[in-house]
Amino acid sequence: MTKLLHAVHRILLYVPHRDIAGKLLESLASQGYLAAAVADHEEFLTSLRQDHYDVVVTGTRHVREVRAGGHHPIINYEVFIHRHQSGEPRTYFHMDDFINRIRFYTGAAV
Repeated sequence: MTKLLHAVHRILLYVPHRDIAGKLLESLASQGYLAAAVADHEEFLTSLRQDHYDVVVTGTRHVREVRAGGHHPIINYEVFIHRHQSGEPRTYFHMDDFINRIRFYTGAAV
């Protein structure tokens, strides 16, 4: 009997805000992804040179840097931040949509 191995998808987070990076890392790990977080431009470039990543997650401010650094699919985590429909000033992060976008770019089933 042949055992099928699932490909392990690696995600690089270029997210300077530690709390946000930590929550994203935790969520990705719970879905079986290997993820690493970097907080500045030099760490980002070093990580790209040293490891293979399938997707880079970053915020709007760093999208241009990520594009210049390689040809990886880029996911802007900020597009998953929404205001509550009730008009509350608080926002929420739509984790399910974020994970579905990761799955799309890694070729995993949605």
